[in-house]
Amino acid sequence: MPTDEIDARADDVEEIRSGHELYNDDVSLTVTFEHLNEPQAIALMAMLDNWEMHGRFGSSRWVEFFVDGDGPFHPSITVEASEGVLSPESDAYDELADVAEMDANRFDAGAVTGWFIDRALDEADYAD
Repeated sequence: MPTDEIDARADDVEEIRSGHELYNDDVSLTVTFEHLNEPQAIALMAMLDNWEMHGRFGSSRWVEFFVDGDGPFHPSITVEASEGVLSPESDAYDELADVAEMDANRFDAGAVTGWFIDRALDEADYAD
């Protein structure tokens, strides 16, 4: 299990109680889509508005977006994250990306949160 970055975070924490101590709790992402057509841009903006609405209302839903890769959907996407967030180049990222993919093409942050909690429990057991 490639977790050197997570091990380093655990070393910096005085007491691990829930796993939340091991991940960043206030992350910003800047996502840039290039090579979209206007209908695709409108659909993506509507989906993001929908995500935000569910967050405000405290409701949980699967929100889907159809990717027409054999049609006209061929975006170039750049993502920039806050400093300290695991990047695609980090050892743990691939494992956590796999954890996030609940089913084929269906992703959930809750599973990643669970991974951090399990890792925290491992750290707490190791400290005892």
